[in-house]
Amino acid sequence: MVFGIRFPIALTLGIVLFAGHSGVSAKQDPSELNDLYYGEALFYALQENHFDAITRLDAELIQHYALDEPELDSLVSHRSDAEFGVGDLELNYRMHQKAGRAIERVLDAKHVPQIIRNEAAYRLARIYFEKGYYVNALHALQLIQGPVPERIKDEVVLLRGQVEMTQRNYDTAVKLFQSVKGSKSVFGYAQFNLGVALIRADKFKKGAAQLDQVGLFQDGRREMIALRDKANLVLGNRLLEDGKPLQARQYFERVRLEGPFSNKALLWAGWANAAQLDFRSALVPWTLLHERDPTDAAVQEALLAVPYAYAQLETFGQAALLYGKAVTEFDKEIDRLDSSMRSILEGKLRVALLKDPQERNSTFIQNLRSLEDAPETRYLLELMASHDFQESVKNYRDMEHLRLNLLQWLANIEAYNDLIKIRRNYYEPLLPGIEQEFKTQDALMSSVLLRRDEAERQLDTAQRQRDINAFMTQSELVVSGRLARLEYRLSRLSPQPGLKQAKARLARLQGVLDWQVETGYDSRLAVTHEHLKELDKSLEALRVQHQLVVRLKREAYQSYEGYKVPFRRATTRLRTLNNRIKAIMVQQAAYLEKVAVKELDRRRRKLADYRVKARFALAESYDRATKKKAEEAERAIREQQNQIQEIQVEDEPAITTEEAEAGAS
Repeated sequence: MVFGIRFPIALTLGIVLFAGHSGVSAKQDPSELNDLYYGEALFYALQENHFDAITRLDAELIQHYALDEPELDSLVSHRSDAEFGVGDLELNYRMHQKAGRAIERVLDAKHVPQIIRNEAAYRLARIYFEKGYYVNALHALQLIQGPVPERIKDEVVLLRGQVEMTQRNYDTAVKLFQSVKGSKSVFGYAQFNLGVALIRADKFKKGAAQLDQVGLFQDGRREMIALRDKANLVLGNRLLEDGKPLQARQYFERVRLEGPFSNKALLWAGWANAAQLDFRSALVPWTLLHERDPTDAAVQEALLAVPYAYAQLETFGQAALLYGKAVTEFDKEIDRLDSSMRSILEGKLRVALLKDPQERNSTFIQNLRSLEDAPETRYLLELMASHDFQESVKNYRDMEHLRLNLLQWLANIEAYNDLIKIRRNYYEPLLPGIEQEFKTQDALMSSVLLRRDEAERQLDTAQRQRDINAFMTQSELVVSGRLARLEYRLSRLSPQPGLKQAKARLARLQGVLDWQVETGYDSRLAVTHEHLKELDKSLEALRVQHQLVVRLKREAYQSYEGYKVPFRRATTRLRTLNNRIKAIMVQQAAYLEKVAVKELDRRRRKLADYRVKARFALAESYDRATKKKAEEAERAIREQQNQIQEIQVEDEPAITTEEAEAGAS
């Protein structure tokens, strides 16, 4: 038989990485936020809009550090969380290198508490671990000293165990996993990795028992159900490879029929039965798998496994029919693969991936099944099962989203330019007249201030010297002048009758005036001070108005002056970045197309190999079926001849007796 018994390729006992805490570390109550811009960044982060969150948080930190006294800024109470959050957001945005540098800055910062440094070291270790830099991850974990935040305490231990496994320190890893085995935060992941570590430490029985416990989990969460299926699949596959198909079959039977591991479980369950030469039982899972989506690799193998089982049961006619169906399905699938590869090479895949660039990547991946059945998207769901391909698709879509943001910023700059032109056209005709009027008013105000200062000086002198004449009213000054002139004129007259009486009368009038001024000195001094205060109030209001006019005039100029050069630089930089992103997107799209075509070509070559085997098996089945029919026909003829001979043998003695009696008579 061309297609003989073949045990499945080993399913690697891989490490299951816990997808734990992610996002901005500062999960604060909004009522505790002291900085609105930091709160805005948190809002975008919680909406999984990492780009807008990063840009806002970066801008806020840059402005914070540019201040002369940053300790007075409202961000100071969130500075540690903001610095840490930048790295966390960049990590979620897959900016691993920049995220690593941001977290390293947190580790080097003196003002950051040790507990936050420990969390930063843990996240740095996760970055290295996810990127495959296991030694660096180990060194980052060694930076953790003292207590760690309670919410990641068990995650740190789990990551330590996973890193120790990469260094082949399985006994150490076992101890670490056992210490968090009962933790709720890493429930399931610690148990699974413990089983893997025990098996790798050559403690198969204990490891199998641990994976068996994981395979019996009753947790209804989706990730726990998937972990349960994987544990059963891994353990069953290992037992099948070790030549224990009977034990392996029970684990394959635990796997759900509709889960992501169901096809492999059905295929390997059939091989477990086939290894015991129980091909009728093998046909049960294989026949169920035979009717599923032919694009799946397990289903394609089942297309050969089912007729193989019929051939082993010597039902060669049914085997030949099913081999013929397999050849037809392989031909169709190869044609579809060729069509998909042509469509991808024509650039349709990159268009399909950017159909809705504003859609979040998580939503896009969840909605893959709802995409139209086009050649370029037919195998996209299967291709996305690869972590590297999925991350590359996310990067490609994020770059398109970034490019659209840059275009929006360029459009905003153009809008600002138009706004500034409108301002210039409005203010330029008005400002010269306003400037001239302002200069006149400014000179007048300066004169008023000088007169006020002179009045205050005179008041201080009069008060210090008690100059009562300084507070005379206008009418009193007129009377005083007239009295002085009369006195002068009287002094020039020669002695004559009535002169003495006139001088006495003038003296009485001067005395009345002096008395009035002397008695009114205090009240007049107080009134003068009140008037000066009122003048100061009026001048202060005028000064405020003057400063307002100065500020408004300055703002009027600043509203349209000084923007040309910064806008030109920003426009040049944005266009340069846009061109760079376009070039990188072309490279990324070419990489995605190359990876996709390579994977589809690998599947095509595998299907071509299956098709060759199916054709040989088909010919062999026809030969065996024909030979079997010939043998059955020959056997039927021989049986018929034997029956005739038996009849002849039975009839021959009776004829001889009659002939003998006739001869005797």
